[in-house]
Amino acid sequence: MQRLLLLSLLLVGLRPSSSQTNSQDVAALQALMKNWQNVPQNWTGTTDPCTSWDGISCSSGRVTKVWEFARMQLHWQYSERDRKLNPAHLPGPNSNNFTGGIPPTLGHLSNLFLLDLTANQLSGQIPVSTSSTPGLDQLVSTKHLYFQNNKFTGPIPESLGLVQTLEMILLDKNQFSDLVPKSIGNLGNLMELNLASNLLSGTVPDLSNATQLNYLDLSNNNFASSPAPGWFSTLTSLNTLLMDNDGLTGTIPRALFSLPQLQQVSLADNTLKGTLSMRSNISPLLRVVNLTNNQIIEANVDPGYNISLILTGNPICLDDTSICKPKQQQQGVLGQCGAVPCPHNQSAYPATSQNSASTRSSQSQGSMIFMVLIMHSLFFLKSKCTPCFFEKQMYSLF
Repeated sequence: MQRLLLLSLLLVGLRPSSSQTNSQDVAALQALMKNWQNVPQNWTGTTDPCTSWDGISCSSGRVTKVWEFARMQLHWQYSERDRKLNPAHLPGPNSNNFTGGIPPTLGHLSNLFLLDLTANQLSGQIPVSTSSTPGLDQLVSTKHLYFQNNKFTGPIPESLGLVQTLEMILLDKNQFSDLVPKSIGNLGNLMELNLASNLLSGTVPDLSNATQLNYLDLSNNNFASSPAPGWFSTLTSLNTLLMDNDGLTGTIPRALFSLPQLQQVSLADNTLKGTLSMRSNISPLLRVVNLTNNQIIEANVDPGYNISLILTGNPICLDDTSICKPKQQQQGVLGQCGAVPCPHNQSAYPATSQNSASTRSSQSQGSMIFMVLIMHSLFFLKSKCTPCFFEKQMYSLF
């Protein structure tokens, strides 16, 4: 009898409670549900977010991820009878078409690790806290903010720099305006910053203190004309620098090409001029230097660097056509993109698909990872030649 009683108590202890999600987190997500249109069908006021809502991940009843909406629709599109995946059936990058804004109550998700709102029709400004209302600057545990490919407007909040845990900020392809807040440059853990294709103005931000930064894209904004910033020569963790059409003037610091981790530089469509100096201590990892459509009149390049230097559209090409000819190494499987690197903790397709599939024992799980990668590759086709993927996130889908 005692054994039966003990077994009954154990079973009661294992039985899930009626609500698995912290009540404050439930209120924040319900506000999100009310603010958005076209939310997943299982987002209802009568179901528990941690156990029932698509795109929500939790740990110990606290919401840790709001993410992957653009990829979820792949689940129902895959058929066991058709393993070849007809790309015409894949949703486009705006497949969910969520509309609305970000409710300030999301700031109550104090355990949130990842907020991924990529590729929707979301609009409005990023909410910040006041004396009476919460805001995203209160997401003190968040490391990843992905807001790219939406319709967000207004300034990037200065208080966003108070979230010292941030490692990745992806706000590209929106309509953010005004200055880049100085606080962003003081995020000591920041590894990837993408603010490309917005309406940002003022001077190019000072990122001297973002010493962990390895991937930076500020291309296609409205920055005031200015010389190349000093941090071009000091960010030793930098592996990718993309600043096309950013009003850069003057000469390119020769020390830029000596950064030990540097793999890709694109400074096209600026007014950089004078002599390009790439003579000594060139990073052994450097694979792509794209300086298309500048005002460079002379190039002093180490003959040992023969990977990919693109000078098309510069005055030097009128006098020295040999240096402007594409290198043979450019014409490989990656085409004109060259060896485009990936940010920290990411891998380039197809390497990720091979690695991911090998870590999953189930054939169906491997197939789903493959589908997600195909979706990613279609999504990035117009913006990145070699899409990059977060392997840890891939595993979290299943």
